[in-house]
Amino acid sequence: MTSARLAPLLRPHAVEPAVLEARYGAINQLLRRMLGTVPHAGRYMEIWPPALRAENLLVPNLLNVPHSVFGFAAPMPLVGLSMYTSSRAAECMYCTAHCCTFAARRGLSPEAIARTIGMPDPEKMTAAERAVVAVAGGLGRAPARVEPDQVRALRDAVGEAHAEWIALAACMMGFLNKVMDLLGLELEQSVVDEVGQTLGANGWHAERHPPAPDFSAAIPLRRDGFFNLLGWLRYLPAALRFDMQASRGMPARWPATGETLAAEVGHDFPLLGAIGPDRARRAIAVALRDHLGETALGAPTKHRVFALMGALLDDAALSEAGEAMAGRALPEVRALTEPIDLDDGGAHAAAMLAERFRLDAKTIAALLLTVGGSESPARLPPRLVEIHAAALAPAELVEWVSWMGLGGLLHRLGAWSRAAAD
Repeated sequence: MTSARLAPLLRPHAVEPAVLEARYGAINQLLRRMLGTVPHAGRYMEIWPPALRAENLLVPNLLNVPHSVFGFAAPMPLVGLSMYTSSRAAECMYCTAHCCTFAARRGLSPEAIARTIGMPDPEKMTAAERAVVAVAGGLGRAPARVEPDQVRALRDAVGEAHAEWIALAACMMGFLNKVMDLLGLELEQSVVDEVGQTLGANGWHAERHPPAPDFSAAIPLRRDGFFNLLGWLRYLPAALRFDMQASRGMPARWPATGETLAAEVGHDFPLLGAIGPDRARRAIAVALRDHLGETALGAPTKHRVFALMGALLDDAALSEAGEAMAGRALPEVRALTEPIDLDDGGAHAAAMLAERFRLDAKTIAALLLTVGGSESPARLPPRLVEIHAAALAPAELVEWVSWMGLGGLLHRLGAWSRAAAD
């Protein structure tokens, strides 16, 4: 079944590159050094600014940048492999391409790319590579599932601290995979040129992400080295200032983080207490706070979206978070867990939600889009998008997409935390 792309609906409202540069110049330059180009995604996510702010917080904090790129954290080739594997398992072809160039730039050798990415050959992989692929592949599927013995194998191969950072990278991709797959963004031509041949032999394609010219000057693919890394230094102070300003008022230590969230959004998200690194916990908490504090779609609708996404993915923690924030049980959510025909735009379900639960058109649109959007890859029939995505204003649609991304991140984090605790 063809899944419709949301990007064409949003393209007339995309933010101009010059505006992004004025608002996020230093961060854009760091992205160029991570990926070789500034992704098109920012132009769409900035339609509802908290979405892009969340990305700009989550990516560096869950990748432990800048410590990681300078060699003071988990091995970046394995982190890149984790990002790639989880994206491939989620069938997000946009992120799969980005993660391939990311891993190559961070030092995954041509030989390692051949045996782990190009044409995977487990018999030739190292124990660490096999462990990363097992964990990240389990996190990338929907529902996500990781076994305790897979966690133990990863810890045995790289150590407990490095294992958590490698898993956090795959969890962070839960946000990006969901957002980019739902949007169906154009893929930068420079990235296609770099990785298309390597990935094409492994079934990768860019059908959902048609190539488009880069809007920034591309940096040729090369492995990080001393002089390359010097280029990061001039942009780090501004990026750190952004992080500090965006995170103001959110404590990093548990249980203070949960107490602050409970006071501000109505739920403490106890899952965050299982995270070791404070910076990762705070970044996720800030994203949750911002998404619920500055809302065009409305917090009650977003509560229902989390509850429904959790129910569809068999994720009790995510469902409980939605109902806890709502302050009540949500029977309308349970009514949507039965099979629904989305090909006709979910007409029967939409009528039921309006008549039985008196929900408004925008809430109905968000919930029906969530039914198909919770799958990986997303299942958004053209008629569903025509009726319900178009019922949301551009900012509301981007807000829903980004909220789904946070749900994807929390779902993966829960799968990892449960397995890591056993």
